[in-house]
Amino acid sequence: MVLSEFSNRYLRMDFEQWKKDTGNYNAEFKNEYVGGQRYTDTVDEIKNHINTIMKLCERSTDNFNAIDLSNVFKHFHQIDFNDSYYIELAKLSKWKIVTDDQDFITYTGHDLEVITFLN
Repeated sequence: MVLSEFSNRYLRMDFEQWKKDTGNYNAEFKNEYVGGQRYTDTVDEIKNHINTIMKLCERSTDNFNAIDLSNVFKHFHQIDFNDSYYIELAKLSKWKIVTDDQDFITYTGHDLEVITFLN
C-alpha cells in the first residue's frame, strides 16, 4: 500500500507538471497522460526509486486479521482510511512512521513516533 501511494502521488505530481510544460491545462490523467511517453518515462523513474526504497526497508505482512478495525474507524473520523489503517498497523508492528503527510503530524489520536522533514 505504501509503495502504491508513493507511485500514485509521484505520477499525479508529474501529471500536474506535464500539464504546465505542455500548456494542456485541461488534460485528463487517464485519457491524455497515461500511456504516453512522459508517463512511461515517469514510471521508469518510479521503478528506480522503489528499488532504492526497498534496499532500505524490510518487507512485512500487514496481519490484516490482527488489526482492530474499530480503531481504524475511530481515526477515520478525522483522517483518511489509509492513514487510519497505517496507524493501527504501525502500533501492532511497533513501527515508526516516516512521512511528510500532514495527517500523521497534526492528528493527535496516536502515540507513534513520526519522523518527518516538516518538523
